[in-house]
Amino acid sequence: MVRITTQELIMTFNIETTVAGENKKNPTTVVRPRHISGETSLQVMDIVVPLIQKLDKEALRRGNSYFNLKRAISKARKNREWDGQFMSDNLFVLYIEDSRVNFRKVAIHERIPNIAGDWNDWLCALCGLERFTQAYICDTEYSRWQNVEDITRFEDANKDHSGYKKIPNNYPPPFDGDMIDITNNPGRIITHDRWIEVVASPMWFGNEFWRYMKHGKKEEIISSSLVNCKEFLNGILEVRALDHCIDETVSPDFQNLLRQLFYDVVPV
Repeated sequence: MVRITTQELIMTFNIETTVAGENKKNPTTVVRPRHISGETSLQVMDIVVPLIQKLDKEALRRGNSYFNLKRAISKARKNREWDGQFMSDNLFVLYIEDSRVNFRKVAIHERIPNIAGDWNDWLCALCGLERFTQAYICDTEYSRWQNVEDITRFEDANKDHSGYKKIPNNYPPPFDGDMIDITNNPGRIITHDRWIEVVASPMWFGNEFWRYMKHGKKEEIISSSLVNCKEFLNGILEVRALDHCIDETVSPDFQNLLRQLFYDVVPV
């Protein structure tokens, strides 16, 4: 299906591990983040490189030339670690470890519509990585502006922000002033320890995700009339609320209903 707007695919993977000396009968009670090794970053690189190579050449354009994929691969092999990014004028692929929230993330950002190709190719290739937790596809522009708090970013982009609630930024003078209050935006994204609270369509939930939800949440989502569900791969649940990405045309009330279904968050 040809897309007329740019989209992003976000995938997360749990990076918890047990602590030496803990109770072996209940090893999940004590956890700590572990360092993602260079070997792991190279493993991710080895998955994404063939996917990039399949894309239109314009996916690698940088000004009047093209991103040198072979040079980047050679550098990573020499350093025994990938720096986690392939960036061109039209496509940005990012791999990061965030030990603050105990997950690693793969993000594929389009800068022109359809340049990333078929999202299923990326999902099928990457969802087999250890401790897959969740994935979602979002409309780039809608998701971005639903999560911007800095008023100057709206002004620099000549975007109207008069409809947004303002709150003090609590910075000391001379940096004090107002900021956008995004706490009730229907498209807000909240990062939790080991998972992301986001409303999107489609979404994918792995076995890791259900560990952090209340008992029976998976069955509750499957039985809901708000969404259509099916098994994707390796026990991963695919959830679709709409036949397109959530954007500004989707009512806030419907988005709030989905957030309540997925995460038991009641609108304020």
